[in-house]
Formats: sequence, C-alpha cells, structure tokens
Amino acid sequence: MLFGGFDRGRTVWEWDGAEWTAHPPRDIGSSEGHCMVYDSHRGKFYMFGGVTEDGVSGKTWEWGGEEWILVSESGPGPRWGAGMVFDSIRNVTVLFGGGGSGGARLNDTWEWDGTQWTQVNVTGPAGRRGHMMAFDSRRGEIVVYGGYFERDTWIYYNGRWRYVTGRGPGNRRNAAMVYDPARDNFVLYGGAYDNFKGTDILAETWILDAHGWQRVADTSPGPLAFQAMTFDTDRGVALMHGGAYYDNDGALHNKLWQWDGSRWSLLSDDGPTPRRGHSMSYDSASHQALLFGGWDNQPGLRGDTWTYGFNVAPTLALDTSCPQSGPAVLTWSCASPQGSVALGHSLGTGYFRIPNGQPCAGTLISLDPDSASLLGVVRSNAQGGGSVAGQLNASACDGYVQLIDAQTCFTSNVLRIE
Repeated sequence: MLFGGFDRGRTVWEWDGAEWTAHPPRDIGSSEGHCMVYDSHRGKFYMFGGVTEDGVSGKTWEWGGEEWILVSESGPGPRWGAGMVFDSIRNVTVLFGGGGSGGARLNDTWEWDGTQWTQVNVTGPAGRRGHMMAFDSRRGEIVVYGGYFERDTWIYYNGRWRYVTGRGPGNRRNAAMVYDPARDNFVLYGGAYDNFKGTDILAETWILDAHGWQRVADTSPGPLAFQAMTFDTDRGVALMHGGAYYDNDGALHNKLWQWDGSRWSLLSDDGPTPRRGHSMSYDSASHQALLFGGWDNQPGLRGDTWTYGFNVAPTLALDTSCPQSGPAVLTWSCASPQGSVALGHSLGTGYFRIPNGQPCAGTLISLDPDSASLLGVVRSNAQGGGSVAGQLNASACDGYVQLIDAQTCFTSNVLRIE
C-alpha cells in the first residue's frame, strides 16, 4: 500500500505483485479554481472542477445541507477557472470554458440537469479561463465577460451564443461578477490585468445595464482578484469575500463586503481564513451563502465549507425603565447590517399578520392588532446592531414593543415596558 508523499496526493495505491490499483479518496478533499452554483429548482448546490491535491478535477459534487456527495465523474473534461451559472428559467446549470491540461483555454459549453452533463454543439466565444459569468433572471440570458487576455461581452440564450461588444472594463481575468435583480444590472469588481510588464490587481466597480458598461465612482474594497461573489436575494445586496490584493500567495484577504447598488461596506473580517480561488453561492431557501475551498497560506489548498447569513432572529433589550429613570433605551443585535428595522408598539400582546401591499407582508407580529402602532424606522450599524433613546414617552409605558427587520422580515422577542 502507498499513500502521500511530497506531491501531497491523497489517493491510496495498492500493488498486488503485478499491477497498481488506485483507491481515490471518498471525501471531497481540497480545491481552488472550481465553480459552484445553487440550483433553486432542486434545492442543491453543485460544484465542478478545480485544482485539487490529486490534480485538475473533472468531478461534479452535490451539497444538500450536510455533506458533499460525488454525483458524476463524466461530462466536461478536467478544468479550472471555468464559468458556471444556474439558469432558473430552464432549470439547468450552464458551464463554459476554463483552463484544461497543458494550459489550454477551452471554449466548450455544457449543461447539467441535476443528473447528467450534456455538451451543447454551439459556436461561441474564443477559449478562455478566469472569465466572469452571471445569469440575468429577468431575461433568461447568461452574460460572459473577459478572461485571460480577453475583454469582450457575450450572451448565451436558449442554447445559442451572441456577441455583444468589445467595449467595457478592459482586459481582465479572475474578477467577480453577479446579476443584481433588484436594480436590473450586472456588477463587476476588480480582477487581474495582464500586460507585457506584469500583472496589475484592479480596484474598480463596473455596472452593465441597458446603456452598456459604465464605471462607478466609489470608495472601493481595494485591489482584488480571485475573490468569491454572490447575490443575497433576501437583502438585495451583492456579497464578496476574500481574494488576493497582490499577484502572489502571501497577500490574501478574508474580508466580507456588501454592495447595495451605490457603495461598498465591510460586513466582517473574521470567519474563513484569508484565501483566493474559492467559490460562493446564495441559497434563497435557507437565507444563507455557502462558501467552499480556495487557497490560503496555511496549509494551502482548502477543503472547508462555511455558511453565512442573517437567518438568526434579532434580539431586543430595554436598557432603562421608563419614564421614571429617564428616556428608555432600546438596543438590538443580529439584524441585517446597515439595514432598516421597524419598532412596533402596542398596549398588549396578540397576533396579526402584516397585510398585503405592505413591507414584509405576511409576517406574523406578536402585538395586539387593535392598539399596535409604529414607533419609528431606523437603520442598523455595520454589525446589525443599534439603539434608540427617547422614543418611548409616558404614553408608551406599560406596553409592549417588538422589532421587525425590514430586509429579512424576521421579528425579535417582545419586550414589556414598565
């Protein structure tokens, strides 16, 4: 029996005196440069390819919420740096291009139906890797931009490719791009620009809409490439994690940023280790983003899986009584970072649902419907917390208060004010 060694392989080999037999590992192992999507029709995450400890992968894995399961070893050839998105209109995952053996830049198109891969016999963009790819859920179109020494924009629709323009953000690879359904545009950030003198890591935000590509002036997260990005459909923001801010392994980030359509803001700088080449997708059913793998400095290739979301109900606390001890101070935590929260008040407890046509329609509120009123709407800080003082006067005493997160529509505990 043989295992491991300097090459860091994870396959166990068995010699019977005449020939070798390979016993590949059963677990998913570690990977970077893979691609991942959330299949909202089947409620599964699917991941394909990447550079692993055993070489470049051509395997397809499925995540159902507890573990990664190998579901296919056939279909697209082994590759890294491909583009892959889920088409929620046709309920198929579409994969294009990537880097193959010997540094080849591939231009094949494949579709995954949850069971098997099918190659689409179609002519499209030139072969590329490190390109950006996102799905327009309104029009049912997939947009591809850039890649290694590429700067063109293409659209894939119903099995056909269409060239759009050669104008845009310019030559770049390994940037991050998502479709923003709340604002009907594509958001692209960063990337690596290759020239004959070397590689520059970019710090630019670009928007693609009906008017074409346009650069957005903004205080940015700084130079980034090889970062992971997805769109939080519950809060209407893009999430971006990690990446390299210089073209070497030692300059990596672990920061999580959000884009709200006009500016970037920092959400977190803890959690997964600083890394590049990882993948991230958003599960609208569980209200969480799933992150897998990548490359960091300790130990290198990663095989860890993380979730991030705001599905924890907000908590509300009353710091002072009212009105004898002065203005009451309400403090909350675990709400959506920099999101809006509403404070409801009533003279008693009860149950009612927010009516149709109102924000968070259908949400169950634990206040008396006959005496319920809105004390006010305020914003949470970057950590999802906040406080208000002086909102509760004598008429609000001897009553009850509850908080509603306007982004997730989760409600807090109910507090008695006395």
